Parts: sequence; structure tokens; C-alpha cells
Amino acid sequence: VERIADRVAELDEAEEPHALLRWLLEDHFVFLGVVDHRHADGETTVVGGSELGVFRRPDDGPDDHASGLVIDVAGPVAADGPLLSVSLTHERSTVHRNERMIDIVVRLDDAGGVTTAHRIVGLFAKKATSEPVTAIPVLRGWVDEVTAAEDVVAHSHDERMLRSVLEALPKDALFTTGPEQLAEVFDALVRDERATIRLLTWTHEPSAAVVIVIAVPRARFDADLRSRIDELVARRLSCAQAEPFVGIHEGQSLLTYVLQADADVTEGIDELTDGLRAEIVELSRTWGERLLEAARAAGRADEVAPWIDRLPATYRDSITPDEAVEDCCALAALAADAQERDGEPERDVQMRVTIADRSGGAGPALDLRFKLYRRGPAVELSRFVPLLE
Repeated sequence: VERIADRVAELDEAEEPHALLRWLLEDHFVFLGVVDHRHADGETTVVGGSELGVFRRPDDGPDDHASGLVIDVAGPVAADGPLLSVSLTHERSTVHRNERMIDIVVRLDDAGGVTTAHRIVGLFAKKATSEPVTAIPVLRGWVDEVTAAEDVVAHSHDERMLRSVLEALPKDALFTTGPEQLAEVFDALVRDERATIRLLTWTHEPSAAVVIVIAVPRARFDADLRSRIDELVARRLSCAQAEPFVGIHEGQSLLTYVLQADADVTEGIDELTDGLRAEIVELSRTWGERLLEAARAAGRADEVAPWIDRLPATYRDSITPDEAVEDCCALAALAADAQERDGEPERDVQMRVTIADRSGGAGPALDLRFKLYRRGPAVELSRFVPLLE
């Protein structure tokens, strides 16, 4: 890698690629494999003896085994492309961390019309993940392009917010973007209304990956919602599991998924985005919001609204919003009746018997429920239950 960096340093307009290679060498990268590809006469071959680390073939393996192994691990490498490109490998690392590796390709022209693509794979070290985006070569250049294109004034609120939101995203996902995609991230996660669920997706063909960023207001976010979103993303992208990078930005929880995707997913990314957004909005609705919606549908919103925040968590966990509408209306009637009759004792208690279908359509499973509403001190079950028996 030192040798490759020295050659890049000799080229014109290669300051950022050279700086990135040097940055990797400064304990920012865990090197797991290198291999050289030679492009000549329209063919691409693996340079024999260049395979190290995860690309090393068995000692008794055939020559063509090296090419197949490289493609299995990191995918094919294009003959044409920029001096330096960064993507993600197809295979996950089996050492250090179980995640897709960073795939860096440096293309250098040799004599006789031959191009050598030097391929370096590994993982960002912990030191790199905590490094500010503005200190990382290539990424810092993209940020400068965004600030110029968006007319972001230096040291302004917008500039601080741009840098803040980028620090809340994983570095591997940022390297699958570019100036245009970073500008979309800025618009979606900084300039749009933060009180709503926002979802941003993009694809990265060299990595065969789709990146999904979901912004959820912190007031709505908890472990249960994250688990349900993980399951939804995994189901929609047909993967075994979806494990996000979780970041925090200005009262928002940012979930970033970097997932391998086939051509069908990348071609239908717009449809995927719209469908995911609608489902996540539904998943993130609070129990109180569902109750208020049910009350509005029943024309009882004025009676129900004052009671929503008074209902305890144990009640919300066991009672559906539709059932709660009736309960809130009973409480509202009890309170109104007490005001009208100056709290006469015989009107301090109401009772209701209901039959609820808990089978979900699977069979006869009816529950008989007896509900007691009382204004004043809590009912002592040890005294009340024997009356029912």
C-alpha cells in the first residue's frame, strides 16, 4: 500500500486519493487482503502471486481459482473507472467484525497500454469511525462541494447541521454516496420537517448495495419500534436480518441500513422507498394517536381526548384503541354526571359487561369482560372480586 501511495503521489490532481491512502495507513484501516488485476487487450486477469490475506488461494489451487475467489469475495472489478474508487465487498468479513468489507481499487496505467487495478480490502478501524467527516480525505471534498452548491455559509447553523447529520451516519454508507447524494441527505434530514418520519434510500451498483436511512423523532423511538423496523426492512429486502447503525441528530434517531441487494431491488427502489415509508409511519404511530383516530371515526373525539394521557402503560398494553374509546366515554360520562349531580354517591360507579372476540378469526375464543368505572379512590380487588364470585 505504501508503494501504491507513492505512485499516486506522482500523478497530477491526485491529492485526495493520495491523502486517503496515507490516511488508511495511519491506523485507520484493518487490512485484510490485497490483490492486483491486470487489464490488457480487453481481458482482465489476476496477477499471479499478488493475492494476500482473504484473496490468498490454496497452495495447490489451480490458476483460475484465484480469479474465482476474488470475484466471490469482492465481485468483479471494472477495467475503466476513476483513479480511486471505494465500495463494499460482496462477502462479509470472517475476522475482526462480521460486516461487509471496504473495497478500495486504485487504477494505475503501466507501459504498453496495460492498466493495473490494485485492490485493497479491509475494515475501518475504531479510530476511523470516530474521525470527523471533515478530516477524512475524499469525504471532506464531497462536503465542500455540497456546501458550495447549497450556498451554505461557513460557520452558519446550516453548516453545523450538515456536519452533525453526517457524523450520525456510518462511514461505509457515506463512501457509497457522492456530492449529489450528500446534498439529498442534507435536504431530507436537515431542511425537512423533523417532527415527521423521513426515509431516504439510494443504491450503489459497485457494492451491489442499497442504503436505507430512516429518521424517527426521539419521542417515538424505543427498542420495540426499532425491532419492528428491523423486521420490516429484512422482510422487504428478503434478507435474514437487518442490523442498523443507530445515530443521534437533533432530537432524531437515525437508523442506517447497508444491505446487499439484487437487481430487482435496485430497479424498484422508488417503489420500495414509498412502501417502506408508509409502513414505518404506521408502525411508529403511538397508541394514543391510534386511540384518537378511533375516537374521531366514532364521533367521540371530544369525550376521549382528555383521557388519553391519563391511561397507564399497563392498560395500553392490554386494551385496543377501539375498546378504549368506550372506556374513555364511560369515564367522561361519569365525570360529567358527577358535575351535574354534585357527586351523589350512587352515581360514583358505573359497570359494563362486554363480550370480546380474541380469536382473530381462528375459532371460538370469546372473552366475557366485566368493567367497573369508579370516581374516587381505587377499587380494592380483594374486596370486590368475591362479589362477582
